[in-house]
Amino acid sequence: MIMADYEEYKEGLEYSKEVKNAVRYGYQYRKEAEENKDSNVKYCIGDPSEILYWIANMIIGGLSWDLLKYAVKKASKWISKRRIKTDQETIEILTNEIRLKIFYEYIKEFEEHKMSVDNKTLKYIKEEIVADYVSNIMVEKYLQKEQPPEPDEYVKIIRDAFIYADNMLDGENAIGEYGE
Repeated sequence: MIMADYEEYKEGLEYSKEVKNAVRYGYQYRKEAEENKDSNVKYCIGDPSEILYWIANMIIGGLSWDLLKYAVKKASKWISKRRIKTDQETIEILTNEIRLKIFYEYIKEFEEHKMSVDNKTLKYIKEEIVADYVSNIMVEKYLQKEQPPEPDEYVKIIRDAFIYADNMLDGENAIGEYGE
């Protein structure tokens, strides 16, 4: 497969909200919160590489640890041969078994609603889920009416965001439609 074919293939991929949320909140924001425990700075983290979605999709799909290691090793060689550019985080997960294991465990824990994190980390993740939810709904509401929501509607959006975050982190139907 040449680079143009890969780009066309990549554009056609669409991962589930479950996979996207697991990578965004279960891995990216969790890692950020754990690394910056004593900071009050909140980061808006960009979308991860499609490769991380692909790996998370295999994890959530039930691929065993040994098969995942094998698949990632093969993918890493394939990506390296084709000189496909990706971010440092993805490269480390592809090439370092310890980093891959951490990614694997974080995705599994998030998917099973059993994250082994302290309250401060959980609060950080929840705040990011709420912020993303409110942002997505506010944009949607603005595009519908071409004006911001009324104050009472805004309060409802925020209340819904907290319910959504609670469900995502520890509810029975935790991963659902995200702000859509």
